[in-house]
Amino acid sequence: ELELCSFVRPDRVPAQAEPAAGGLTVNLEPSLAASLQAALAYVETYPYEGVEQAVSRFLPNLALYRALRAMDREAPEVYARLSQEIGVAMQTLYGRQTSEGGWGWCPECPSSEVLTAYTVQGLGEARSAGFAINELSMGQAIEYLRRYMDNTSPQSTDDWDTRATILYALAVAGEPELGRAS
Repeated sequence: ELELCSFVRPDRVPAQAEPAAGGLTVNLEPSLAASLQAALAYVETYPYEGVEQAVSRFLPNLALYRALRAMDREAPEVYARLSQEIGVAMQTLYGRQTSEGGWGWCPECPSSEVLTAYTVQGLGEARSAGFAINELSMGQAIEYLRRYMDNTSPQSTDDWDTRATILYALAVAGEPELGRAS
């Protein structure tokens, strides 16, 4: 039987917290691969399907795919399922790219720099794991992010955070001129 950690003590719960509105579930798994498989069940059944959810759904699939490869596990049926899920998510992303080259939070929304950076990061991770990506789509997204970097000057902490997020995404995507617009 496990003893709860000290941060779960009742005297540390905010007074305005609604006890029935939340909870804590702790799952113990024998390996990283097993825990990732359990997490996949959650993200596969998440009820919303926006761009952020598509990326957030395929990144855990990609993590499991990479973990299994790193462990030299022979699991053709798992690889096939993961590859299919990743491919479907990438096709969803390509279909939701705006004419600006980025991605918005919903189909009718303009492109968001942060969401576009997250998507570029995800596609960059997929590419580095050996998945073929749509290079035209990636190029348009990178150009969208570069335009933002070239045409804006940071005025607040949020602006600096956005720029850092973009630079990280460009690094994951393997952009050679990373510091060009800093």
